[in-house]
Amino acid sequence: MKIRTSLMLCALVFALASVAQADLLTGPGGIVCPTGTNPITLADWKVGDTYHLAFATDTSRTTTSTDIAVYNAYVNAEADESALTGVPDVTWYAVGSTVLVAANDNAVVSAPVYLLDGTTMVASGYTDLWDGTIGNALNRTQENVLHATGGDNDQAWTGTTSLGVAYLNYELRSIYGDTYARLGSWALTDGTWLANGTNNFQLEWAFPMYAISEELTIVPEPATLALLGLGSLIMLARKRR
Repeated sequence: MKIRTSLMLCALVFALASVAQADLLTGPGGIVCPTGTNPITLADWKVGDTYHLAFATDTSRTTTSTDIAVYNAYVNAEADESALTGVPDVTWYAVGSTVLVAANDNAVVSAPVYLLDGTTMVASGYTDLWDGTIGNALNRTQENVLHATGGDNDQAWTGTTSLGVAYLNYELRSIYGDTYARLGSWALTDGTWLANGTNNFQLEWAFPMYAISEELTIVPEPATLALLGLGSLIMLARKRR
């Protein structure tokens, strides 16, 4: 009877853990993770899967520096102000090109990229992100709020071609003496999401920027870990008896 009861309890614990793991996967610090509804089903996601998150800043800045670290610091400062769980704890990289650093080398992508709603896939990986088109517009802020569109409202500094490399003479603060830097549009999904025209980068001109996170790994939600731990303890206690 004791054996049967122990086995039934263990089975229940691991069943609950399995359900929790399927429904409550999370990233580092509880950051939002993809639900897989677009286009992957939830069942396809498992512990250990990797992904990136992305946003377009809800504030603007000028492009007066040739140092990519300045733009990385900017998008991280924007993330630090986010009220979303975990977003300030992640390292973010600007989607921008200077004379010395290309966007696809700065914002290194090794897994699918999602917006902060956790459901909208921007690209399935590195090649998909930098092939000239994206799956969905990168149109949400670090607060997971949709950006306004229309006119200059949907512009973001990139200094980048549609393939993720520096746009010659139109990089972020070009050293060639030109007075323009390349802009992209978060309302669009073709190559113009990165290269949609030019604008003067003098101090009075300011636009948002895109940001992509470091690679994130899906882990069980804490309740799942607790259930798994309980199951392990029951099995260990039974073995000792």
